[in-house]
Order: sequence, then C-alpha cells, then structure tokens
Amino acid sequence: MSPGYLDTLHNLIRKWDHLGTREMRNGTILIGNTKYIHRDSFLHEIYPPLSATELHDLEGIVGKKFSGNLREFLLNHNGCNLFHNLTGIYGLKKAQSRNDPEVMLSVPYDIVIPNIEYKRLSPSKNGVVIKRYIDGSVIFSEPDGSVLRIEDSESRNTIYKWDSIGGYLLGEYRRIKNLFNADGYLIVDKVDAVRINN
Repeated sequence: MSPGYLDTLHNLIRKWDHLGTREMRNGTILIGNTKYIHRDSFLHEIYPPLSATELHDLEGIVGKKFSGNLREFLLNHNGCNLFHNLTGIYGLKKAQSRNDPEVMLSVPYDIVIPNIEYKRLSPSKNGVVIKRYIDGSVIFSEPDGSVLRIEDSESRNTIYKWDSIGGYLLGEYRRIKNLFNADGYLIVDKVDAVRINN
C-alpha cells in the first residue's frame, strides 16, 4: 500500500496525461509527452518499485541506512523525475545498456555515484543524496526523515528544509508546476526554475 502523499502525487502528475503517456516493459510510466523537445521526451518519469532485497543491497552499496520514508518511497518507486528532471528522487540504476531506447527511458538516474561525490555536504554526515539540482544544490534525505536542500559550496548552507520525502515531492511539484504552461513548455530559464524560493 502506498503512502497518502504518493496517491496525491500520482493524481497531480496524471493531470498531464492529456499530453500523452507511455508504459514501458519494466513498468516505468512516462507522463506528459513533450514532443516539442523530442518524440520520447516526457515531463514525468515514475519508475517501478525496488524489492526489499534490492533496497537492502542498495543501502549496503551506499553504506548508509536510509530513513524510513526514503525506504518507503523506494519500495513504491525506484526513483522519479518530475518536470524534465528539475526535481525528483534518484534510484538504483539496474540496467546498464543505453543502446536500447526502451532501456534509456526506463532507468532512473543513479543514486550511488552522487552519494560518493556529495556525502561531505550532509549536515548530519549520514544523509543520503537523493537529487542534485541544476544550480548545484544537493537534496539530502536525513536519518530523521527530513529532507534538506544544501548549497554545493564550502558554506554548506541549508537553502530549504522539508519534514519528509512527501513534503519535499509535493512542495516542489506545486512550486515547479507553475513554471510550465498547459502544453508542458517551461516558461522560465531552467536555472531560474530551481533558484526560485519556496
């Protein structure tokens, strides 16, 4: 059973169905076809769940125990990209072949590599990198379940804090949706889209 915030998020994302959808062989759902970019371009990508074994193995690879709400999310979706990857959550990259277009559209951005590159920025030292924004800021899921947006700089300033994964996803969805028109066109510069205060 999925948590309530995911039901809300699914309903919000489905409002873009009018632009076109596609379901991939592995269960990935692509929503909001933006043909003006490319015939295979979609606003939103929602990946199928990890198994409990895959999640356990992923925690071992990353070297951290994930917060309860990050675990819950990954057991429902192995990551998601929202609004052309302006926001979302990384997942376990299972397939390695990029020669098959089906595979290219059904694999999340890898959660492992960013957790090697950016772990120094976590205020708790135990946060898990779940996203990096185009302006360089990094999103962490912290052990207490909160989600932090941290500057990628020596200052490591917290730009924003959400109390949960659900708060992060719904908050960012609601903020960023206003930067797109009904046809899926971004109406501001991509960097400006993530720099706007919540």
